[in-house]
Amino acid sequence: MLVLASSHRCFILLLLLLQLPGNFVTLSSSLEPASFQSNYLNNFIQNVLEEKSAETLLILKRRQDRNCVLKEFHSHHLIPTLRLDESTIINIKDVFNSEAIALVCMSELADSMLLTSLAKDLHRMRETRIIIWLQDIQSALNAFLEFITDQASNYNFLSLIVLRSTSSDVNGSMAAYRLHPFPSPTLKRIIDMNNGVIFPIFWRNFRNKTAVGIPNLNPPASFLSIDKKSGKKKLSGLLDKLIIEFAMIHNIYLRVQEVEPLRAVEDNEILELERLRHAAICIGPKYDTVWF
Repeated sequence: MLVLASSHRCFILLLLLLQLPGNFVTLSSSLEPASFQSNYLNNFIQNVLEEKSAETLLILKRRQDRNCVLKEFHSHHLIPTLRLDESTIINIKDVFNSEAIALVCMSELADSMLLTSLAKDLHRMRETRIIIWLQDIQSALNAFLEFITDQASNYNFLSLIVLRSTSSDVNGSMAAYRLHPFPSPTLKRIIDMNNGVIFPIFWRNFRNKTAVGIPNLNPPASFLSIDKKSGKKKLSGLLDKLIIEFAMIHNIYLRVQEVEPLRAVEDNEILELERLRHAAICIGPKYDTVWF
């Protein structure tokens, strides 16, 4: 019965995806004629998968962009490929799985809508590895990279690589840029893509990024005590110490916001901190997770 139920669910999901206009799911194929761009992307994706496996390849391009190399691109690797445009949103984590790679084709600043759609597709998956393919960009490169950096900051993307062909020749070289998200997002040129990890784990070191701690002072998880030497108040609860130790290990500057004892931390307070681009750490029984 379990097998039948699972098969029935997969069949319904497949029918749903097939009805999406302009979007479809494919299994990868190696029958596509070789080109420099497709070969480069296939080799690059292979290296990314060797670092860490993934279960879904999400390809995102504007519906009106008929010149994007991703239009006919098929990965040579046995990984299901989901093709979307800017108008269709699918929660990848809920519908598919939490291990994905996103490949986005951009050629002009109007393609910014793709990153907005991508953020919705990757809801609760902002650590997903993102590859942005810049093709025949019309704007100045620096302005384009600055725009992508701003969007990465707005949508809290953490793992992002930008690839750009430096020549119109089919055998032209490629330039690559990697997002460094902490303490504030910046894109830096990668000198040698073959040297080192493609997608480093940046969240092991937040580089002194400021986080705002909001204790609800509900013992024994969170309470204040008086330091005998200095006479100053300090957080001494079990979760307080856990969060403080986490901040020290991961190089986070922790700033504690004073609140009333036993007062529940409201969700709108967290949203306001996010709006102000602060990291928020909520300390207490209701909140035992760290948001950045």
